[in-house]
Amino acid sequence: MKFAYDGAENGNEVVAELYEFSGGPDLCLAVNTTSGKKVWFYPDGGIDIQSTDWGYGPPIKKFYSGESITITF
Repeated sequence: MKFAYDGAENGNEVVAELYEFSGGPDLCLAVNTTSGKKVWFYPDGGIDIQSTDWGYGPPIKKFYSGESITITF
């Protein structure tokens, strides 16, 4: 799974974050939910729901409302 994105950080509420998976170069996407958890999309196509304190380190990209991301499977 690959992620491509466009848009500049605009200071609104963060809706998703992109992280390096297991030290990179693969990436995983964490989408925030209204319940305070994150839906994680992993490079192998796996999906999981976890708490927001998952230990991948700081995100390499934060997404704000109005930005876009393309997921290629």
